[in-house]
Amino acid sequence: MMLFYDVNTHNFEPPKPPIQGNRNPVCSLVVDDGQSTSIMSLKAWKKLCLTYRHVGSYSDGSPPIGLSIFCCVQNYVASHGTEGICKATRSQLRGIAIFSAGNMAEKKFMFNELSAHFPIEQIEKNYNWVMAQNPKSKHDFLYIDLNSKPCHPSSFRYNYNDFILQDQK
Repeated sequence: MMLFYDVNTHNFEPPKPPIQGNRNPVCSLVVDDGQSTSIMSLKAWKKLCLTYRHVGSYSDGSPPIGLSIFCCVQNYVASHGTEGICKATRSQLRGIAIFSAGNMAEKKFMFNELSAHFPIEQIEKNYNWVMAQNPKSKHDFLYIDLNSKPCHPSSFRYNYNDFILQDQK
């Protein structure tokens, strides 16, 4: 983001596309193993998670660049302060990768929150199907796209690249 900030004018300048066309760059922030660190409880973090689409605004009114935030944690629920993901961040989810989880209460809570988008039975059915594909794998996961494109055949995926079609199970 700072590559587009002009220290003389104190404004963000529209980037010059490296290739032909008028396409803006995509900026990402990856927070890995962020739980139990102070970042998860900072007001600035919560504000960033709520305003990520507006980051990198231009003074001329052009659409902002925005920021894609990827947060990798072991706990979904914030039991206190810095554990898991706080409610403000969870409410802004656009996608979630659910790996094998042993904590049934936390999994039930997660599925219940996601039921605002899909029926719990559908989430459980897809999760159980993914976990049954290769029970010894620690790397398989159910990916749920909460903002899928109309051209996608499903919002559920086996890992990132295989769409789960309802008649597949």
